Amino acid sequence: MNSRFLPGCALALALCAACAEDFAPYNRIESLRVLAIQAEPAIPAPGEIAVLTPLVHVPGPDGAVQYRWSWCPLPGPGSAGYPCLLDEATLRQQLAQAGLDPASLPAYDLGNDETARLAHGLPPALLAQLCAPAAPDTPPLIRCDLGFPVQVRLQVRRADGSEVVDSVRTVHLQIDERTGPNANPTLRRIYLRTAARGDQPEMVYELDDDPRSSRAFRLRSNLLVIDTDERESESFLGPDPAGQATGPVMQRERLFASWFIETGSTRREVSTLIPGESTLRAFQENPWTPASARDFAPDTARVIVVLRDSRGGVSWKTARVGLAVAPDTEGR
Repeated sequence: MNSRFLPGCALALALCAACAEDFAPYNRIESLRVLAIQAEPAIPAPGEIAVLTPLVHVPGPDGAVQYRWSWCPLPGPGSAGYPCLLDEATLRQQLAQAGLDPASLPAYDLGNDETARLAHGLPPALLAQLCAPAAPDTPPLIRCDLGFPVQVRLQVRRADGSEVVDSVRTVHLQIDERTGPNANPTLRRIYLRTAARGDQPEMVYELDDDPRSSRAFRLRSNLLVIDTDERESESFLGPDPAGQATGPVMQRERLFASWFIETGSTRREVSTLIPGESTLRAFQENPWTPASARDFAPDTARVIVVLRDSRGGVSWKTARVGLAVAPDTEGR
């Protein structure tokens, strides 16, 4: 190697190391965050109302926040901030011109409560028409494999205005029996397991919101374990994930677990369960190493796991864990 390139390489490595220290991992929750939005039911049928519930992390002693909900049937691209390309008045006018009841359309403004209600009031025949290809042998303009996709937007603001977070998610409206229903997956419990070391035995804790009932060691790998199984992966008729079949095929949902922590790091930010391919144990377990007291002063930390399926189903569990210094890490 030419030696004249070594100083540049060393500088690049130093910069990369600095970047690694300056940027926290995505799953470390240090600021106001909307971690998930659940729709119940996950894929509402015509005439049903989906209750929208957010999972919001608010750090600090003042947890007061304000909510603003809305929805849009035709959102623009994310690069433009997901603008709504069809305003409510125009859509109501188009429904009336088509001989449909414009009153069946829910208002775009879903209110300012902590939860919101989204009614499926759009006629399935109209949705099927929008999902159909414009011409034979051409792809449809709107992909409706899971139902007709609409955008839900949530803005969360601290009461003092110091932080504002915007979040969007897609909710699919059922068109017919082929696109739904879908049950939200169930995440029953989160456990913490500490390894035996020296005269300290292995300990297993079921986590809850009382940090006195559990203890994780700082600067040491503790194992987080979620209680869920492959039964949460439902069968459904959808496009072939391998891309080999021309029509829909019967398949199982994929499951995704997002691991959020207030301190330290986990081995994985997200784990995936593909029925028949990946192992359940690898999906359920994730090592977590909390930071030292110098880097994270509080003696408790929040742990949140969000469970999702590949058709928009969402659930979660939250817990608070007590933090302790392991005897062999004193002074570090």
